[in-house]
Amino acid sequence: MRNSDDCIAVYGHRWNFYGNTDDINVRNSTLWADIAHPINIGTHGDTSTEGET
Repeated sequence: MRNSDDCIAVYGHRWNFYGNTDDINVRNSTLWADIAHPINIGTHGDTSTEGET
């Protein structure tokens, strides 16, 4: 997968959704990000709320 942004992004928070994320699998993949990150996992900039990612 070749993108200019994040190839795979997993967020624990996005807009009005707050929750946890678990059991994510990425297999047999080639990730190529021209500008951003191949894999981005986290809270999407909101560290004021708790959650597990």
